[in-house]
Amino acid sequence: MIDVLHIISRMQEEKKDQSISPSHIPFIDLQREIQKELKNELNSLAKDGKIGVTRTVNSKAVYIK
Repeated sequence: MIDVLHIISRMQEEKKDQSISPSHIPFIDLQREIQKELKNELNSLAKDGKIGVTRTVNSKAVYIK
């Protein structure tokens, strides 16, 4: 499960480690990171056979098997 609070904390720590100030995370950067983690999690669920992925006219859709 995606832990948004953990992602924000990790991203802030990365900024602090690089001496980047301010250490707050722009919303667009947070969205990008969450989207990457969501994709990884969905791929893992699909490989485990827990969800299926199908194509739609404009995109993809997921369903529980």
